[in-house]
Amino acid sequence: MVTSKKTKSKNSSAAPAASSPPVQIDHLLERILLRLGDLKAHSLDELLAAFFEPTAKGGKHKFSDEQRQLLRDALTTLEKKQRVEVKGKADAWEIKALPLEDDRFKIVPAFRDLIPPPAPDEEAKMAEWVINTPDDQIDAAFVWQGKDVLLDGHRRHRLLSLLGRKCRIEKRAFDNEDAAKEWVEQLHYSRRNTSAEWKSYLRGRRYNQEKQAHGGDRKTEKSSTLSASLKTKERLAQEYGVDPATIQRDGKLAEGIDMLAPILGEDVIRRYFSRALPWSRGDIGQLAKLAASDKAELKRVVKAAVEAGGRPKFSEAASKATLEDKAEQLAERLLKEGPKRSLQLLERIAKRLKMQLVPLAGEEESPTPTTA
Repeated sequence: MVTSKKTKSKNSSAAPAASSPPVQIDHLLERILLRLGDLKAHSLDELLAAFFEPTAKGGKHKFSDEQRQLLRDALTTLEKKQRVEVKGKADAWEIKALPLEDDRFKIVPAFRDLIPPPAPDEEAKMAEWVINTPDDQIDAAFVWQGKDVLLDGHRRHRLLSLLGRKCRIEKRAFDNEDAAKEWVEQLHYSRRNTSAEWKSYLRGRRYNQEKQAHGGDRKTEKSSTLSASLKTKERLAQEYGVDPATIQRDGKLAEGIDMLAPILGEDVIRRYFSRALPWSRGDIGQLAKLAASDKAELKRVVKAAVEAGGRPKFSEAASKATLEDKAEQLAERLLKEGPKRSLQLLERIAKRLKMQLVPLAGEEESPTPTTA
């Protein structure tokens, strides 16, 4: 928001200026165009509220004549440049952006929606950067050679087209759509503004796919290279620079997301990836379990969470079921750790619960906890 101010003379007895200095807003034309980026019709008052603070007059807050005139002049300029369409009369104006068309490539939803949108603050930073950066210093967009489909750079293209500018393009050749998508995903994985949630999903989805392709997550008997002898999770952990346990957790997350997406819709999933919904891995796991048992309850829980912009709140029964599932998962992990290590961990748990371990009859090495 920008507060308009009028410059006052230091000497009150001096003759008034012929006209008040105009309100100044840096890059006002550009900011108006980006504000219209949803391509919907907006009223004059909506735009006034976006750029100015109303002044208090007679107990009411109103926009000044100076503010209104500045905005009208800006919109008239943009209309002459064919960047906006203005309909209506006087204060009943309806304003809509007219992005610059680009016939060098096609926009295909499969690639446009492949990468989740950035968080709102990241989107605002990018818009500000585009306003203040010359075209030759903005990264080129990538186009599929021979298909003329825009692969990467959709947000840059959208912002620049609103401003009446064209992005630079570079072309890349691919054998098929899957190869092109994989390239785009890996390109974004390395970028700073890609959310941790989406990176985790990408690793997990790849882990699940490759594990299935190799008939399970196991070591090969023979291999000419060290990488080929590693388990799938270990190989991917090495590639992405994380630990194998993270890859396994990523796989669980990806399973949950893939189960939820057809039920909840891509919009909800994309909001999770962009951090607009502050859900945890555990939340995704619980929602996935609800998807398998009670889709009506799932939709109720998700609807409430989306409307509140917060984490999902599960019923007592769902929370209890999740706790029992976690107990089963812990038992399975302890079995894999071996008797000695399992006993150490169980002793720590018993101590925390203020319980003691008592061996089962005839099984000295298999203690069971009882209350102290």
